[in-house]
Amino acid sequence: MYDHAQKLRAAGFEVIPVDPVSKSPGVTGWTTRTYTVGEVRDALFNKRWGIGIRNYEVIDFDNKGTPDAKTLFSGWKTLVEQKYPGIVEKLLIEQSQHGGFHVTWKCSEIEDSQKLANRKPTPEELQKDPHATTVSLIETKGLGGQFIVSP
Repeated sequence: MYDHAQKLRAAGFEVIPVDPVSKSPGVTGWTTRTYTVGEVRDALFNKRWGIGIRNYEVIDFDNKGTPDAKTLFSGWKTLVEQKYPGIVEKLLIEQSQHGGFHVTWKCSEIEDSQKLANRKPTPEELQKDPHATTVSLIETKGLGGQFIVSP
């Protein structure tokens, strides 16, 4: 995994260490902080953390019940292929650790992270968080955002 992190760095990605449970680097200021090679190595080897990519455009299809991420992603993929035939095969697509999907591409302008599709919380979700008003299904991760990648 460390070799993969180094390859991502060499390719120009902002690599950050990410706790696989909280999906966060777990430190204040992580959105602008520069991580050293040693810090990334320590997080991967000693903490057993994952690799995150920061400040890069990605669409994140979350797997949070109905509709599931596979259904959402499939519908999106069909629409994009109808409008721009052949473009999907040029995108980096990977499945996330919880069954969601990340669609990544390189572009000259990166915007802030944005929510694209939400649904109302289920009664079970409201029991866990009574103040929840929406559950995010599809969002972008851009400036100030990060996502976990697999080697």
